[in-house]
Amino acid sequence: MAAKKKAKKKAVKKKTAAKKKAVKKKAAPKKKAAKKNPPAKKKAAPKKATPKKKAPAKKNASKAKRSAKKYLVEKAKALYEAFHWGIPGRKQTRVNIPKAPEVVVGLAKIESITYITEKGGRGKARYKHKFRKYPDLCTDPDGKNLYISGFTGKVKPEGIVG
Repeated sequence: MAAKKKAKKKAVKKKTAAKKKAVKKKAAPKKKAAKKNPPAKKKAAPKKATPKKKAPAKKNASKAKRSAKKYLVEKAKALYEAFHWGIPGRKQTRVNIPKAPEVVVGLAKIESITYITEKGGRGKARYKHKFRKYPDLCTDPDGKNLYISGFTGKVKPEGIVG
């Protein structure tokens, strides 16, 4: 009897081993044999020059620029209205501001600035602002434009502060 049990166990072991091998063969992907010397590739004929098309990303970039510009215009309108105590601007004006020159002529220190404007429906009035730290008054070498350099204040609804 013991011999029959041993023979059954061996037969079962062989069957399970055969099943395992079959499962491994199905699961394992087939490997392709590596080619030792691949054939030389033919060179492609040179392509004809075609005109380059504009990338659509540039359209998106110009939209972004317009959007940024629109934001800055809205911000400028808000500052104008706040500075003039609620009076909205009558019109937008395009102003040509020259590029700052590399060399300027220092003329003087600015102690104060006086300007005339209309604020809060009070009519035109003169406003004077004294600076805490004196900025420099400069001009370009041609003497055609004035520049303020070193201003550390800020323009706020109550006026020039700092």
